[in-house]
Amino acid sequence: MHKLVIYPYSPSCLPLCKFFPIFQSKYEFIDLVSPVGLSFAGHDAGFAANRSDLGIVVHGDISKALDEADELLVPFGDLKNDPVFYDAFNVMCQAAEQGKTVFCAPRLTHSQYKKLKHVASSLHYGFHEKSYRAEYRTTNIYKPSVPVVFVHNLTLEADSFEVTLSLTQRFRRDGVRVSAIGARPEYNFLGMNGSSLLLNFFYGNQRIDSVPECIKAFHHYLRTIELSQHPDVILINIPGAAIPTPNYYNETGVYLYLMSQIVRPDYAVVCMPYADLTVDAFQTLHTNLQLKFSCGMDLVHFSNKVLHVEQARHSEKEQTLYLPEQEIINKTKTLRETGLPFYSALIEEEKESLYQSLLNKLTVG
Repeated sequence: MHKLVIYPYSPSCLPLCKFFPIFQSKYEFIDLVSPVGLSFAGHDAGFAANRSDLGIVVHGDISKALDEADELLVPFGDLKNDPVFYDAFNVMCQAAEQGKTVFCAPRLTHSQYKKLKHVASSLHYGFHEKSYRAEYRTTNIYKPSVPVVFVHNLTLEADSFEVTLSLTQRFRRDGVRVSAIGARPEYNFLGMNGSSLLLNFFYGNQRIDSVPECIKAFHHYLRTIELSQHPDVILINIPGAAIPTPNYYNETGVYLYLMSQIVRPDYAVVCMPYADLTVDAFQTLHTNLQLKFSCGMDLVHFSNKVLHVEQARHSEKEQTLYLPEQEIINKTKTLRETGLPFYSALIEEEKESLYQSLLNKLTVG
C-alpha cells in the first residue's frame, strides 16, 4: 500500500478522504495535515464539517507527516489568493525533493510547473487529463445515446463533488458503466474525467467570444468520452450556483444554463444548503429550474452547510458554517415524509437511498 498524506486539509477534502482509497485501492491515507490557524489539528477529520468521525485524526506538522508518507496530495485550491494554500507550493517542492510522489490539483503557473516537474521524480498534475481521440468526422450536434444526469448546486457549493463520487461508486458496484465528468482536477486522479474544458470555462480562462467554439469542443469531448468509455450513464458535476442570492454575488445559473444548452439532461440531482423549506417553496424552485434549464429538482441532496447571512452580506461573498449532521438527517426524513425527493448523502444509509432513487428513475423512466 502507498502511504498518502493530504495537505492542506479543509472541509473540501472530505470527499477525497472517503473515496480516494475506494477508487485507487493501492493508496491509504496515513495522515491529514491542516495549516496552523484553522483549529482542526487534534480533531477527527469529520470535525471540520460537523460530520461523523472518519477515524482519521488531523495533525499540524507537515514535515513529520512527509517523513512517514510515500505520496503527497494537495487538493484543488487557489495558491495565490487563498491563505489556506499560501505555503502549499513549497510543501510540494519539499515532498518532491524527498522523493515523494506528488498529486497536485491546484493550477500552477508555467514557472511553478517547470520547477516542480524538475525536482519531482513522480508528478501527477490534475490539469493534465487523459487524452481521448476518436476517428470520425461529423458536423452534427452530439446527442447522447445514454442517460445524462446533472449533479449541480442550488445557491452555493453543497457537497456536489462528494455526491457525484458516491453515485459513481454505487453505479460501478452494481456493474453499471458510468462516466463521471467534472471541473475538479482530482477527477483525473480518480480515473474519471476532470475536464480541462470545464476547468477553463468555469474558472475564468475562457473568453466570452469563444463560447461557440467551447460548445463545439465540448460536444466533441462528450462524443469521444461515450465512444471511448462506452458508458451506460453519464454524470456531469457542474460547479457554480443555479440561482442568485440577495446577499452575495454568485454565478446566478450562467454555467448551468450553458451546460443545459450543450447537452440536455435526463435527470438532475440538486445539492442545496440547509434551509427551512416548505412544500410550496420546493414546487416554486422546481418549476423555476425546469423553465430555465429544462431540468428541475428530480432528486435533492440536503447539505449540513448553511449560508452565514450576516458575514456574506458584509463581505459580499460566500460565507458558510456547518450544522450538526444529525439535525439535517432528521429534517431530511421529515421532508421526505411529505413526498419531497430529499436525501442527505452525509451518511451511508442516505447515500444508498439517493442512489436507489436515481437508479429507479433511470431504469423505470
